[in-house]
Amino acid sequence: MFFSFIIAQEEAIKRNVSIGVGENDLFSSFLNQSIAIQIDGDEIEVTSDGFGSNLLGEDIEYDDQNFGDENIFYKMIENKELEFDEDVWIDDFYLLDNLAVKVRFLFYEIAEKDNETKLYRFDINEKNEFEGKNRINNVILNSDIIKVWYNEEEKKLKKISLTFKSVNYIINFDDEK
Repeated sequence: MFFSFIIAQEEAIKRNVSIGVGENDLFSSFLNQSIAIQIDGDEIEVTSDGFGSNLLGEDIEYDDQNFGDENIFYKMIENKELEFDEDVWIDDFYLLDNLAVKVRFLFYEIAEKDNETKLYRFDINEKNEFEGKNRINNVILNSDIIKVWYNEEEKKLKKISLTFKSVNYIINFDDEK
C-alpha cells in the first residue's frame, strides 16, 4: 500500500506561504510568498526567501514521512477533497513523524463573499507526549490559532491561516490557480 501511494503521487506538491504582521495582516503584500513548502514522495522541505528567512532561520527538511490520508498536515496542504464533521473531535489523524493527534473543525461563521465558504477554527491536540524534535509539528501544536476557510460545495480549503508568536502564516489556495 505504501508503494502504491508513492506511485500515485506523480508530482511534487508546492505551496507558498505569505506572512502577515500586525492587525489585518499589515504589510502582507510585501511579504507575499516568503516561505515555500514542498512535499515530494516521502520528503518535506520548507525554504524561505527575504524576510521569511529571518523567521525560519534555516531550511527545514524531513525524510521518511508517511503522507497518507490520515496525515492531517498533508491532507490540508494537498487540498484535494476533504470532508469532516463540524464541532467534533476526530481521533484518526497524525502529523509528521507519525505523531498521533486529534483534530476539530469548530464552526465560526459563513464568509461574507459567498454562502458556500465557512470559516472554522482548527483545533489540534497531541494524543501522546510530544518530544518537540520536529519544528513543523512544534509550530502547528503551539500555534495561537489556526483558521481554515472551507468551501462546502467543492469540499476543498480556500485558505489556511496559522498564527504563531504573533505572526500570521497564510496559504491562500485561490492565489495558486
